Amino acid sequence: MLRLSSAFSSAEEIAQAQDTALARAAVEVQIRDVNLRLDRSTVLEIKTLRGLLVPTRREYPVTFDDVNSFTTRINTAEIGISLRTLSDLLNQRVFAYPGAPLKNIALNADRGRIKPKGTMHKGIDIPFEIEGTLEATQSGSLRFHADKIFSGRIPGQRALAFLRRRSIQAG
Repeated sequence: MLRLSSAFSSAEEIAQAQDTALARAAVEVQIRDVNLRLDRSTVLEIKTLRGLLVPTRREYPVTFDDVNSFTTRINTAEIGISLRTLSDLLNQRVFAYPGAPLKNIALNADRGRIKPKGTMHKGIDIPFEIEGTLEATQSGSLRFHADKIFSGRIPGQRALAFLRRRSIQAG
């Protein structure tokens, strides 16, 4: 289970949002110990969340029956997601388009380190493995810092040097 804690939006940003017409109709929300199912394979484990549900259209109120009726502006949250669910999101949403550079992504963790592996498309399909750390930034983004990269079971620097030599020879 991957757990990250961060203040995703500042109090100033929420105050600014409250000045807009849509934000005036926003609903303050506090959630504790809820498994939020986004679709059949995506479950977010919300330990705590505080923020606003802001309607996406002026003429319609926020309603849980219509997930498109609002956006969530998070002030603070602690949300968990399983590595299996994160792998599914990467494969079924982020890289689910023709010609995507990555596919067949599987995430594992060992001693606090994330170990993604999958297939990279660089003219041909090349298996890859990466090892590194994951952290939440103050802006709400996730940052992955790779320490080790293996491509086709070759350490990353040697693989890149080989591909560069091949492209120079072909050119």
